Amino acid sequence: MENSEYAATCYFVNVGQGTAQLIHLREHRAIIIDTGRKRKRNMSPLFLLLKELDIRSIEALVLSHNDSDHIGDAKNIFDIFRKRIRHVFFLDDRHLNENGTYKNIKAAIGDGSINESQVMRLEAGINSDIFIDKDNDIHLTVLYPDFLTNMESKKNDTCAIIALYVGSQKIIFSGDVPVEAWKQILQNNGKLAVQILTVPHHGGIFTDNKEDTKWFFENVRTDYAVVSVGYGNIYKHPKEDIIRSFILYGAEVFCTQSNVICNYGLSNINETCCGTIIANVGSVKTDIKNIERLRQIKEQFPQRICKTYC
Repeated sequence: MENSEYAATCYFVNVGQGTAQLIHLREHRAIIIDTGRKRKRNMSPLFLLLKELDIRSIEALVLSHNDSDHIGDAKNIFDIFRKRIRHVFFLDDRHLNENGTYKNIKAAIGDGSINESQVMRLEAGINSDIFIDKDNDIHLTVLYPDFLTNMESKKNDTCAIIALYVGSQKIIFSGDVPVEAWKQILQNNGKLAVQILTVPHHGGIFTDNKEDTKWFFENVRTDYAVVSVGYGNIYKHPKEDIIRSFILYGAEVFCTQSNVICNYGLSNINETCCGTIIANVGSVKTDIKNIERLRQIKEQFPQRICKTYC
Protein backbone atom coordinates (compact mmCIF):
# COMPACT_ATOMS: atom_id res chain seq x y z
CA MET A 1 0.00 0.00 0.00
CA GLU A 2 1.44 3.33 -1.03
CA ASN A 3 0.21 5.42 1.90
CA SER A 4 -1.03 4.32 5.33
CA GLU A 5 -3.89 6.83 5.29
CA TYR A 6 -5.48 4.90 2.42
CA ALA A 7 -7.11 1.53 3.03
CA ALA A 8 -7.11 0.49 -0.64
CA THR A 9 -5.76 1.48 -4.03
CA CYS A 10 -7.98 0.89 -7.03
CA TYR A 11 -6.44 0.38 -10.47
CA PHE A 12 -8.64 0.86 -13.53
CA VAL A 13 -6.40 -1.16 -15.80
CA ASN A 14 -5.72 -0.10 -19.39
CA VAL A 15 -6.76 -3.27 -21.23
CA GLY A 16 -7.98 -1.58 -24.40
CA GLN A 17 -11.58 -2.25 -25.42
CA GLY A 18 -12.64 -4.19 -22.36
CA THR A 19 -12.56 -3.80 -18.63
CA ALA A 20 -10.45 -4.93 -15.68
CA GLN A 21 -10.07 -3.47 -12.21
CA LEU A 22 -7.73 -4.40 -9.39
CA ILE A 23 -8.28 -3.34 -5.77
CA HIS A 24 -4.96 -3.49 -3.94
CA LEU A 25 -5.32 -4.26 -0.24
CA ARG A 26 -2.72 -4.51 2.49
CA GLU A 27 -0.38 -7.49 2.94
CA HIS A 28 0.06 -8.37 -0.76
CA ARG A 29 -3.67 -9.03 -1.25
CA ALA A 30 -5.98 -7.94 -4.04
CA ILE A 31 -9.48 -8.16 -5.42
CA ILE A 32 -9.95 -8.46 -9.19
CA ILE A 33 -13.12 -7.28 -10.92
CA ASP A 34 -12.99 -8.61 -14.50
CA THR A 35 -9.87 -9.42 -16.48
CA GLY A 36 -10.13 -7.88 -19.95
CA ARG A 37 -9.75 -9.87 -23.15
CA LYS A 38 -7.69 -13.03 -23.50
CA ARG A 39 -3.97 -12.33 -23.92
CA LYS A 40 -0.85 -14.43 -24.20
CA ARG A 41 0.01 -16.11 -20.92
CA ASN A 42 1.98 -13.82 -18.56
CA MET A 43 1.59 -10.85 -20.92
CA SER A 44 -1.78 -9.33 -20.09
CA PRO A 45 -1.81 -5.83 -18.55
CA LEU A 46 -3.63 -7.26 -15.53
CA PHE A 47 -1.05 -9.99 -14.94
CA LEU A 48 1.85 -7.55 -15.32
CA LEU A 49 0.24 -5.29 -12.71
CA LEU A 50 -0.28 -8.21 -10.34
CA LYS A 51 3.39 -9.07 -10.74
CA GLU A 52 4.54 -5.46 -10.24
CA LEU A 53 2.51 -5.16 -7.03
CA ASP A 54 3.76 -8.53 -5.77
CA ILE A 55 0.23 -9.81 -5.20
CA ARG A 56 0.33 -13.16 -3.45
CA SER A 57 -3.33 -13.72 -2.65
CA ILE A 58 -6.46 -12.88 -4.64
CA GLU A 59 -9.18 -12.48 -2.03
CA ALA A 60 -11.92 -12.42 -4.64
CA LEU A 61 -11.94 -12.92 -8.40
CA VAL A 62 -15.16 -11.23 -9.50
CA LEU A 63 -16.36 -11.99 -13.04
CA SER A 64 -19.19 -9.54 -13.56
CA HIS A 65 -20.14 -10.31 -17.15
CA ASN A 66 -19.67 -13.32 -19.40
CA ASP A 67 -18.65 -11.37 -22.50
CA SER A 68 -15.05 -11.90 -23.62
CA ASP A 69 -13.99 -8.28 -23.11
CA HIS A 70 -14.76 -8.70 -19.39
CA ILE A 71 -13.63 -12.25 -18.58
CA GLY A 72 -11.49 -13.37 -21.54
CA ASP A 73 -8.28 -13.55 -19.52
CA ALA A 74 -9.82 -15.34 -16.52
CA LYS A 75 -8.34 -18.71 -17.47
CA ASN A 76 -4.82 -17.26 -17.39
CA ILE A 77 -5.49 -15.83 -13.91
CA PHE A 78 -6.75 -19.25 -12.78
CA ASP A 79 -3.65 -20.93 -14.19
CA ILE A 80 -1.07 -18.44 -12.89
CA PHE A 81 -2.58 -17.95 -9.41
CA ARG A 82 -3.41 -21.59 -8.89
CA LYS A 83 -4.42 -22.23 -5.23
CA ARG A 84 -3.97 -18.53 -4.37
CA ILE A 85 -7.52 -17.45 -5.25
CA ARG A 86 -9.66 -17.51 -2.12
CA HIS A 87 -13.09 -16.91 -3.69
CA VAL A 88 -14.56 -16.75 -7.19
CA PHE A 89 -17.80 -14.91 -7.94
CA PHE A 90 -19.36 -15.40 -11.35
CA LEU A 91 -22.51 -14.40 -13.20
CA ASP A 92 -24.79 -17.34 -13.89
CA ASP A 93 -26.85 -15.70 -16.64
CA ARG A 94 -26.83 -18.36 -19.35
CA HIS A 95 -26.88 -22.13 -19.67
CA LEU A 96 -23.85 -23.60 -17.92
CA ASN A 97 -22.80 -25.57 -21.00
CA GLU A 98 -22.61 -22.21 -22.84
CA ASN A 99 -20.77 -20.46 -20.03
CA GLY A 100 -17.02 -20.36 -20.68
CA THR A 101 -16.41 -18.92 -17.22
CA TYR A 102 -18.08 -21.89 -15.59
CA LYS A 103 -15.96 -24.27 -17.64
CA ASN A 104 -12.80 -22.58 -16.33
CA ILE A 105 -14.14 -22.71 -12.77
CA LYS A 106 -15.09 -26.38 -13.14
CA ALA A 107 -11.57 -27.18 -14.39
CA ALA A 108 -10.04 -25.34 -11.42
CA ILE A 109 -12.27 -27.30 -9.04
CA GLY A 110 -11.39 -30.52 -10.83
CA ASP A 111 -7.63 -30.10 -10.45
CA GLY A 112 -7.90 -28.96 -6.83
CA SER A 113 -6.94 -25.33 -7.47
CA ILE A 114 -10.05 -24.14 -5.69
CA ASN A 115 -12.72 -25.71 -3.52
CA GLU A 116 -16.30 -25.80 -4.75
CA SER A 117 -17.44 -24.05 -1.56
CA GLN A 118 -15.31 -21.03 -2.57
CA VAL A 119 -17.28 -20.48 -5.78
CA MET A 120 -20.44 -18.36 -5.60
CA ARG A 121 -22.91 -16.64 -7.90
CA LEU A 122 -23.12 -12.86 -8.06
CA GLU A 123 -26.49 -11.85 -6.69
CA ALA A 124 -27.89 -8.76 -4.99
CA GLY A 125 -29.99 -9.39 -1.91
CA ILE A 126 -29.45 -11.10 1.42
CA ASN A 127 -25.88 -12.25 0.69
CA SER A 128 -24.82 -9.27 -1.43
CA ASP A 129 -21.61 -8.51 0.51
CA ILE A 130 -18.87 -10.52 -1.21
CA PHE A 131 -15.86 -9.16 0.68
CA ILE A 132 -15.62 -7.60 4.14
CA ASP A 133 -12.56 -6.19 5.92
CA LYS A 134 -13.90 -4.81 9.21
CA ASP A 135 -10.49 -3.58 10.39
CA ASN A 136 -10.21 -1.19 7.44
CA ASP A 137 -13.97 -0.52 7.06
CA ILE A 138 -14.03 -2.04 3.57
CA HIS A 139 -16.77 -4.02 1.95
CA LEU A 140 -17.57 -5.03 -1.60
CA THR A 141 -21.24 -5.38 -2.45
CA VAL A 142 -23.34 -6.60 -5.37
CA LEU A 143 -25.95 -3.96 -6.21
CA TYR A 144 -27.38 -5.75 -9.26
CA PRO A 145 -28.79 -8.17 -10.48
CA ASP A 146 -31.07 -9.92 -8.02
CA PHE A 147 -32.16 -13.54 -8.46
CA LEU A 148 -35.16 -12.83 -10.70
CA THR A 149 -33.37 -10.32 -12.93
CA ASN A 150 -30.57 -12.82 -13.42
CA MET A 151 -32.99 -14.98 -15.41
CA GLU A 152 -33.28 -12.33 -18.16
CA SER A 153 -32.32 -13.44 -21.66
CA LYS A 154 -30.50 -10.27 -22.73
CA LYS A 155 -26.90 -10.58 -21.64
CA ASN A 156 -26.17 -6.92 -20.90
CA ASP A 157 -29.32 -6.71 -18.77
CA THR A 158 -27.83 -9.11 -16.24
CA CYS A 159 -24.29 -7.73 -16.01
CA ALA A 160 -23.38 -7.24 -12.35
CA ILE A 161 -22.91 -3.80 -10.80
CA ILE A 162 -20.42 -3.87 -7.92
CA ALA A 163 -19.85 -1.23 -5.24
CA LEU A 164 -16.70 -0.75 -3.18
CA TYR A 165 -17.26 1.01 0.15
CA VAL A 166 -14.33 2.31 2.18
CA GLY A 167 -15.70 4.26 5.14
CA SER A 168 -17.72 7.10 3.60
CA GLN A 169 -16.16 6.65 0.15
CA LYS A 170 -17.86 4.78 -2.70
CA ILE A 171 -16.65 3.46 -6.04
CA ILE A 172 -19.09 1.76 -8.40
CA PHE A 173 -18.10 -0.61 -11.19
CA SER A 174 -20.95 -0.29 -13.69
CA GLY A 175 -20.46 -3.03 -16.25
CA ASP A 176 -22.58 -2.90 -19.40
CA VAL A 177 -26.08 -2.62 -17.95
CA PRO A 178 -28.79 -0.38 -19.46
CA VAL A 179 -30.61 2.37 -17.60
CA GLU A 180 -33.35 -0.01 -16.39
CA ALA A 181 -30.84 -1.62 -14.04
CA TRP A 182 -30.09 1.73 -12.44
CA LYS A 183 -33.79 2.30 -11.84
CA GLN A 184 -33.94 -0.95 -9.91
CA ILE A 185 -30.85 -0.04 -7.89
CA LEU A 186 -32.15 3.40 -7.00
CA GLN A 187 -35.51 1.97 -6.03
CA ASN A 188 -33.65 -0.06 -3.39
CA ASN A 189 -30.93 2.44 -2.43
CA GLY A 190 -32.12 5.96 -3.29
CA LYS A 191 -30.04 8.46 -5.25
CA LEU A 192 -26.36 7.64 -5.62
CA ALA A 193 -23.53 10.07 -4.96
CA VAL A 194 -20.15 8.40 -5.40
CA GLN A 195 -16.52 9.39 -5.68
CA ILE A 196 -15.76 7.29 -8.79
CA LEU A 197 -18.05 5.62 -11.31
CA THR A 198 -16.93 3.51 -14.24
CA VAL A 199 -18.94 4.79 -17.20
CA PRO A 200 -21.50 2.15 -18.23
CA HIS A 201 -20.87 0.18 -21.40
CA HIS A 202 -17.44 1.75 -22.07
CA GLY A 203 -19.07 5.10 -22.72
CA GLY A 204 -21.55 3.66 -25.19
CA ILE A 205 -25.25 4.38 -25.30
CA PHE A 206 -27.04 2.66 -22.41
CA THR A 207 -30.46 4.06 -23.31
CA ASP A 208 -32.08 5.46 -26.46
CA ASN A 209 -34.57 7.50 -24.47
CA LYS A 210 -33.60 11.13 -23.75
CA GLU A 211 -35.81 11.25 -20.67
CA ASP A 212 -34.10 8.15 -19.29
CA THR A 213 -30.72 9.74 -19.95
CA LYS A 214 -31.77 12.87 -18.06
CA TRP A 215 -33.13 10.72 -15.23
CA PHE A 216 -29.83 8.84 -14.92
CA PHE A 217 -27.67 11.94 -14.67
CA GLU A 218 -30.02 13.58 -12.20
CA ASN A 219 -29.96 10.54 -9.90
CA VAL A 220 -26.44 9.11 -10.27
CA ARG A 221 -23.72 11.64 -9.49
CA THR A 222 -19.97 11.11 -9.37
CA ASP A 223 -16.87 13.21 -8.83
CA TYR A 224 -14.85 11.21 -11.36
CA ALA A 225 -16.01 9.11 -14.31
CA VAL A 226 -13.61 6.48 -15.69
CA VAL A 227 -14.07 5.13 -19.22
CA SER A 228 -12.42 1.80 -19.99
CA VAL A 229 -12.12 2.04 -23.75
CA GLY A 230 -9.93 0.93 -26.64
CA TYR A 231 -8.46 3.23 -29.26
CA GLY A 232 -10.12 2.87 -32.66
CA ASN A 233 -12.73 0.38 -31.45
CA ILE A 234 -15.42 -0.64 -33.94
CA TYR A 235 -18.21 0.53 -31.60
CA LYS A 236 -17.00 4.15 -31.67
CA HIS A 237 -16.92 4.26 -27.89
CA PRO A 238 -17.11 6.52 -26.01
CA LYS A 239 -20.06 8.47 -27.38
CA GLU A 240 -19.69 12.23 -27.24
CA ASP A 241 -23.19 12.81 -25.85
CA ILE A 242 -22.52 10.48 -22.91
CA ILE A 243 -19.21 12.10 -22.03
CA ARG A 244 -20.69 15.58 -22.39
CA SER A 245 -23.53 14.65 -20.03
CA PHE A 246 -21.16 13.42 -17.32
CA ILE A 247 -19.26 16.69 -17.49
CA LEU A 248 -22.40 18.83 -17.50
CA TYR A 249 -23.48 17.11 -14.30
CA GLY A 250 -20.20 17.85 -12.55
CA ALA A 251 -17.94 14.86 -13.21
CA GLU A 252 -14.35 14.92 -14.41
CA VAL A 253 -13.84 12.26 -17.08
CA PHE A 254 -10.75 10.12 -17.64
CA CYS A 255 -10.42 7.56 -20.47
CA THR A 256 -7.89 4.74 -20.35
CA GLN A 257 -7.25 5.25 -24.07
CA SER A 258 -7.96 8.06 -26.50
CA ASN A 259 -10.31 7.72 -29.45
CA VAL A 260 -10.53 8.86 -33.05
CA ILE A 261 -12.52 11.95 -32.10
CA CYS A 262 -9.92 13.07 -29.54
CA ASN A 263 -6.81 12.66 -31.67
CA TYR A 264 -8.14 13.20 -35.17
CA GLY A 265 -5.28 14.39 -37.34
CA LEU A 266 -2.61 13.97 -34.65
CA SER A 267 -0.43 11.23 -36.08
CA ASN A 268 2.26 11.68 -33.42
CA ILE A 269 -0.08 10.74 -30.55
CA ASN A 270 -0.24 7.05 -29.67
CA GLU A 271 -3.33 5.16 -28.56
CA THR A 272 -2.93 5.76 -24.82
CA CYS A 273 -4.44 8.80 -23.19
CA CYS A 274 -4.60 8.39 -19.40
CA GLY A 275 -3.62 4.71 -19.43
CA THR A 276 -4.20 2.78 -16.20
CA ILE A 277 -5.93 5.13 -13.75
CA ILE A 278 -5.04 4.79 -10.08
CA ALA A 279 -7.22 5.91 -7.17
CA ASN A 280 -6.13 5.88 -3.53
CA VAL A 281 -9.17 5.33 -1.32
CA GLY A 282 -9.34 6.15 2.38
CA SER A 283 -12.23 6.27 4.80
CA VAL A 284 -12.87 9.99 4.21
CA LYS A 285 -11.24 10.84 0.87
CA THR A 286 -10.42 9.48 -2.56
CA ASP A 287 -7.53 10.82 -4.63
CA ILE A 288 -6.71 10.15 -8.27
CA LYS A 289 -2.98 9.62 -8.38
CA ASN A 290 -1.02 12.13 -10.50
CA ILE A 291 -4.25 13.90 -11.41
CA GLU A 292 -2.49 17.04 -12.62
CA ARG A 293 -0.32 14.99 -14.96
CA LEU A 294 -3.41 13.24 -16.34
CA ARG A 295 -5.01 16.63 -16.96
CA GLN A 296 -1.90 17.74 -18.83
CA ILE A 297 -1.98 14.58 -20.95
CA LYS A 298 -5.59 15.27 -21.93
CA GLU A 299 -4.58 18.76 -23.03
CA GLN A 300 -2.52 17.18 -25.85
CA PHE A 301 -5.77 16.27 -27.61
CA PRO A 302 -7.31 19.45 -29.08
CA GLN A 303 -10.42 17.53 -30.22
CA ARG A 304 -10.86 15.81 -26.86
CA ILE A 305 -14.43 15.07 -25.80
CA CYS A 306 -13.55 15.10 -22.10
CA LYS A 307 -13.00 18.88 -22.05
CA THR A 308 -15.10 21.09 -19.78
CA TYR A 309 -18.30 22.36 -21.33
CA CYS A 310 -19.95 25.66 -20.39
